[in-house]
Amino acid sequence: MDYMGGDFNCHSREWDDGVPHHRTTAILLLETAASLGLEYARPTNPGYTYVSRADRNVRSVIDLVFVASAESLQATMHRELELQGQSDHIPLSAEISLWHKVPKIKGRTLKPFSDEEKEFVVDIMTRMEDLSGYAPTSPGEVEFLASAIVDIFSSAWLKHSSEYTISANSKAYWNEECTRALAEYRLDSSVIKYKAFRSAVKAAKWKFFDNCIAEISKSNKHPWD
Repeated sequence: MDYMGGDFNCHSREWDDGVPHHRTTAILLLETAASLGLEYARPTNPGYTYVSRADRNVRSVIDLVFVASAESLQATMHRELELQGQSDHIPLSAEISLWHKVPKIKGRTLKPFSDEEKEFVVDIMTRMEDLSGYAPTSPGEVEFLASAIVDIFSSAWLKHSSEYTISANSKAYWNEECTRALAEYRLDSSVIKYKAFRSAVKAAKWKFFDNCIAEISKSNKHPWD
């Protein structure tokens, strides 16, 4: 578990300086959170999370957020005072890192109009010629032919395509330069590296859409489509 939050209606000096005690309920709450691998996250702007609309003197800290122990120092929890509206409770926001826990999903691709795509087509055509004289006369032979065709396409695809990782950045325009710039920015989160990353993305977009326009104008003579 990475996050647990809500109105626990539990008072304790651990999160409310105005409370002199730390009773059984609060102790059990912390122990339960710990058993889930969580720790209490203090807001960056400490203060009450409950202020009664009926009596402004009734104030307390009962809305709590717990995050994974490994994230307790990096996680940013904030009381969103401007979002309270007519509620007695002040909303809480928390920023936690989850990207490293997203499973990597692999895929394969062939870049359009590339040498690999041409070799893929040639490979299939060459191997299909070997089956051109085969005329199945029974259901079993038809199944054999179908399996042979599947094997031809499958082996050619694995031979000529390249593997990639599907992620939030898996856009049609995304290229190797974008991946490299992003990796450098993650290692050194400086303004210079960020600008370099944005420039790489911008250049990739321009190149991708220029190719799209060129392909449309070539195929139907209507670039405005």
